Formats: sequence, C-alpha cells, structure tokens
Amino acid sequence: MVAPGAPSASAAPPNATTTVRCESDSSGKPPPGGWYHGESASYLYDRRFREGPILSKEQLGRYTPQAIAYWKDWDDSGRDALLIATYVSGGADDRAKIIAVDANTPHRLLGWVMVDKRSAGEMPTHAGGMAIGGGHLFLGGPQESDSIRHYALADVRNALQQKGSISPKGADRKVYGQSFMTVDGNKLYAGRFNLGSRDWMHRYTIKDDGRLETDPKPGGNGKMRYEVPKGTQGVAKAGNTMFFSTSLGRNVRSNFYATDAGETNLDKARPRCFRGPSMSQGIAIDAARNRLFLNYESGSHKFDDRAGDPARNIIRGAHIAKLEDVTSVPGGTLKLGTLQAKKLTDTDKEDEIVVSVEGAPICVKGSDDKCLKHLKLRQGKQRAIDATVQFTGNALVNVTERDNPPDNPHDNLGTEKLTPGAKKGILEFAKGRAVYRLSYEVS
Repeated sequence: MVAPGAPSASAAPPNATTTVRCESDSSGKPPPGGWYHGESASYLYDRRFREGPILSKEQLGRYTPQAIAYWKDWDDSGRDALLIATYVSGGADDRAKIIAVDANTPHRLLGWVMVDKRSAGEMPTHAGGMAIGGGHLFLGGPQESDSIRHYALADVRNALQQKGSISPKGADRKVYGQSFMTVDGNKLYAGRFNLGSRDWMHRYTIKDDGRLETDPKPGGNGKMRYEVPKGTQGVAKAGNTMFFSTSLGRNVRSNFYATDAGETNLDKARPRCFRGPSMSQGIAIDAARNRLFLNYESGSHKFDDRAGDPARNIIRGAHIAKLEDVTSVPGGTLKLGTLQAKKLTDTDKEDEIVVSVEGAPICVKGSDDKCLKHLKLRQGKQRAIDATVQFTGNALVNVTERDNPPDNPHDNLGTEKLTPGAKKGILEFAKGRAVYRLSYEVS
C-alpha cells in the first residue's frame, strides 16, 4: 500500500548563488577535558556542546545509530525519552531497532523496540529519518523506497515496555526524500541526502490519522520545499531557526548549520555553520528544557576501534547544546569586489593569484563561464572577483601567488581577518615587492 503525492525523483538540485564557509578554527588537539574522542572539531563546537546520553559498546555491537527523536513524558510518569533509530549489520533478523534512553539521566536505558516489515522479502528501513508528532511516530520506509511509514505512539510505548515490535499503520506515503525528518507542531519536514550537492526538503501537514498532506507554496504555486546543504543527515526546527547536520564520511568533519526557518532559499537564510566531529546524524529538540540533541553514528562497530578504519571522532551517542547557544552564532555575508595588482610578486609579465576565504579558494568565472581558482594579473591591472561568501565567526581572507613550488611560503602575501558587522573597504596584501588590493563589503 503506497499513498501518492511525491514529486519526481529526478527533480534538479538547487543552484547555489553564494558560497557557505563553515568555521573550522580549532586547537588541533583533543577537546578540553577529552570529552569526545579524537581532535577537537572546532572552538565553536566545543564551547557550545557537551556529552549527552550514550549507548554501550554492546548495544552498538550489531546496530548503527541514525535518526533521533525527543519524546516528552513518554510513559506518563514525567520521564523524557530520547529515541535512537538504528539499522543492523548481518544476522538473520535484519529489522531496524529503536533504542530508548533517558533524556535526563546518563547511561540509563529505558528499552527498545524492533521495527517490523510489511513482508519478509522487503528491504528494512535504513532509519535515517524519524520524528514524533500528532500521536504518531514517523520513520523512513524500506531502504531506497522514498516512503514514510507512521506508527501509533501508544503501540510504540507498549512495545518499548515489553521489548517487543511495532507495525505500521495505514499506507506508506511516497515522498521526495526521507533521509532525514523532523516535526514542528503539525508540520513534518522530510528531505533527501545528496552526497554531491545541495538538495530539497519538503513540508507536510500531519492529519489526525497520521496521513501526510503536502503543503503548497504560499499562493498555491507548487510544493513547499526548502534548500538543504550538501550531505544533510539531520534536521530540526526550533522557533524561527532551522538546524541541519551534514556528514560525508568517517574521515571527514561534520558541519552544523543554523538558518532562518522563514527562508526556503539557503543563500538567503543567513546560514551560520561550524565544524563538528565526524559522522553526525539526526537532530532532536527539547523546547521545554531549551536543549538540542545531535546524534552520531561513529560509535557503531562499523566505525569505532573494532573496525579496520576507525572514524576520525568516535562518539557513542548524542551531544547536547543549549538552544540559545546554537541560534545566536555570529557571522555575516562577505562580498568580494575587485582585485588589483599594484606591484607584481615576480619580475615576469604576470602573477598567478589565488584568493581564499577560510582556507578554500574562491571560484572566479572565466570567459567560458568555467571556474578559475587562480587569476593571471599584469602589473597595474585589476580583475572582478564578484563572489559572495556566507561566513560564521570571522572570515579569514588570504591572497597567495601561485608559484613553483606551489607551497613556497614566500608566495603567501598575507591573511586578513574580517569580523561580522556592516563595513566595506580595501584589504591590502603586501610582501616583498608585491602589493595587491582587494575591495570588500560585509553585511
């Protein structure tokens, strides 16, 4: 049984009009107190998050965490639960498992529930997306199905108390994507993970019986959808802020985003982004206690020290942050204008110049509209950079002359730091005989 309603699976990814640079400044050492494994992800992360509920190595011996959901007063006794959805590796029973831990007491297991399949032959859920709302638990359907299933919360409660299993209610709902999801009020947000580029998240209204009704855009022209960052693994909404977690592999740092929830265009949503530990997954909100939970899969047997290639950061559970600490991250929009070569680095006819922001080269379009990561400039000449960068914390702007060898330290013409706030002017980069001037504006 599948309910219709999804847009075409071949919907084109959104086109980025600005570059988002995530703050990555860190000590390069373990975080203060060593509260998570591996190198510090960033100063911004370490100052905002702390250790939350964790799972034991035994619980992660076969299962890999994915989505999380916060369940207030789950058993009518005043206790709050954090549900962690997991998928299994190996064994005859390939059903997903939802593990419940006490949201307020470290290391306290409340129970678990197995997720039944509709038929023995179908694929199990990958459990990437899960959310609670309107008396229902929503979970991604069979892997690769792009469908969402819903379960009665009363059934989930009973199954958790008995360590039993749950079966879906009604028909599967075909959607654009269910790699990640969240609920805010009577609205469910669900979207698609994309390894190579930004993608889309759609919004639905939850009906009393658990059905999902696609929300139209204001004015009724098309479906309500949001741009999401490349590699999005988790989403949550609190008030006027939308949060995203992104991850692209065991050896790559994650990123944590906070954006304006009233904007569907990511470039206009004032994205603030900073680096987090590797392999982040789902996000959950506890509005009553002003908390955000960020889950990790790196503690699984697939990625921890039991595996041949362990994750860069191994975390067996979730981290917690105060909501105000992750909704008030400073940052701004940097517009780079024109680069002028007052004096060349070399005595040759031209220099090859690279302009970088936060360590990443800025792409300048050439005459054939292709991306140029270095510019050839003659003395006295100038070139329009015409690039816009969303930055978090401070923006470090660097100018380097690309020479042979390319990592010659004498070719680094300098780095300037721009802080948030309305300002504009000229940055001058001078070293040796070289002098370059770059116009900019911050808003």
